[in-house]
Amino acid sequence: MNEVFDKPMPTYSAACRAFVEGEPGALWEVGLGVLSRAVFIGVGLYAAGEREQLVKYALAGSLGVELFVVGYVYKESGRLEWKPKL
Repeated sequence: MNEVFDKPMPTYSAACRAFVEGEPGALWEVGLGVLSRAVFIGVGLYAAGEREQLVKYALAGSLGVELFVVGYVYKESGRLEWKPKL
């Protein structure tokens, strides 16, 4: 077996976790995640008929998802405590 195929692929959430923990190079991994997700979003937008601002909308959608994941990972890391006053 090939060693490359024996390892599972890193996930976007793993890149976000590394970013939140301050690991070197994690921002690059998060950026690659944004770009690769934008490709899939762009394909969907193209299929839906968007042509003029396809790249802009695909990147914006991907960035929105990535910001949500980074926020979720940050919250789950215990660094953010929100206690609403009821």
